[in-house]
Amino acid sequence: MLALARGANPGLVFLVGLLVWLLNHPYQGIWHDARVYSLLAAHWLDPEAYSGDLFFSFGSQGELSLFTPLFGELTGWLGLSRAAWWVVLGGGISWIGACLALARTMLGTGYAARFAVLLG
Repeated sequence: MLALARGANPGLVFLVGLLVWLLNHPYQGIWHDARVYSLLAAHWLDPEAYSGDLFFSFGSQGELSLFTPLFGELTGWLGLSRAAWWVVLGGGISWIGACLALARTMLGTGYAARFAVLLG
């Protein structure tokens, strides 16, 4: 952490920020909204199996999103549990990257920007 305070490069700030994010957001499995996205992925993989389901009878949000086909294909390759884990990890990496870019744009490269990334 001392190197982080002395003028570390953005890569180190990113990795420490990701570590802090991972420690504060442990993966809890498929629950809450992930159940809906899992159902949309299953429908994407096998539409005939869910053709009579009321949720899909009148159309669903999965038809309007790029996430459903991407998550459906990832689920087909890796299985539901591993695909969901990779999506959560990708979201965390994207969040820390966005925090880093925003902090560097608004605060420069000083201590305040590094602190903002770790706080985010």
